[in-house]
Amino acid sequence: MDVILAGAGALGRVIYDFISDQYNIVGCIDDASKETEVFENNVPIENIKNIKNYDLSKVKFLITVLEPKSRESIVNRIQEQKGDFLTHIERTSFVSPSAAVGRGCTLLAYSFIMNNAHIGNFVHIHFNSTVGHDVIVGDYCSFAPQCVIGGYAVIGKCVAFGMGAKVLPNVRIGDYASVGAGAVVTKDVPPGVTVVGNPARPLKRG
Repeated sequence: MDVILAGAGALGRVIYDFISDQYNIVGCIDDASKETEVFENNVPIENIKNIKNYDLSKVKFLITVLEPKSRESIVNRIQEQKGDFLTHIERTSFVSPSAAVGRGCTLLAYSFIMNNAHIGNFVHIHFNSTVGHDVIVGDYCSFAPQCVIGGYAVIGKCVAFGMGAKVLPNVRIGDYASVGAGAVVTKDVPPGVTVVGNPARPLKRG
């Protein structure tokens, strides 16, 4: 299968190492690319505005940027051009037969999706992360390595989790919130709020 990576940054290079022996990586698109840039193994990088240069009937896109709002923006631009998407689940990951994983997701090594969990579209789950039973995860969320989401938690759209973040069971996290690295979330987080620490508290700015 011919695949184009959507994002030429650090995450894109990590994912390339995971998948390059499974797919034919024919290109990479990125907002910041210049005409002469190349990706790993001389894979060409195109600016995303040049997406129409590809025969979109013959390729699938894998979203390889971490920041949720950027993921959403890139997906929208690809969809405007009628592009299709790849869902990639690493061989060492586990997805319960009763769980659901949406369109365009990436599950890296040793990620675990437990029974009756529902993962939305275009979600990135990094290695050694666990989504517990009956959890709901909204579209475009991103999980850094070693995150743990307790059972019955509800995660909104475009939520970002730092490395080692943990969410206790039954907690609800609102759309566009962020959970800092190592944070332990013990109570609900309102939309758009960043929480840090153990127990997690809203980040004070300024």
